[in-house]
Amino acid sequence: MGKIDGDFYSWTEKNANAIPEKSGVYGLFKDKTEEGLIYLGSTENLRKRFVGYWQTKFSEDPCKKATKWYKREITDSYKEREKELLEQYAKEHNGKLPECNQKVA
Repeated sequence: MGKIDGDFYSWTEKNANAIPEKSGVYGLFKDKTEEGLIYLGSTENLRKRFVGYWQTKFSEDPCKKATKWYKREITDSYKEREKELLEQYAKEHNGKLPECNQKVA
């Protein structure tokens, strides 16, 4: 409840290229714990989003640079699921969003 289903994957280009081209939600983590969540997002194409991340300059983005692990959950209702997960996170963390979601909110 309020957590992204699925396994943790290491943040590598090889893993990014292996992601299915499906819609879903994803979380970026500093470590292999739910408490390490630094960003939660959604997209209509998970592979395209993650491959796009690898084509940017990580050194210029502190959030991407801090990412070591990620989780992904495939769902057609990705926007609704993202909203649900962010609301649950905020409820559990005194109204705060994950660190890097605060910067884009």
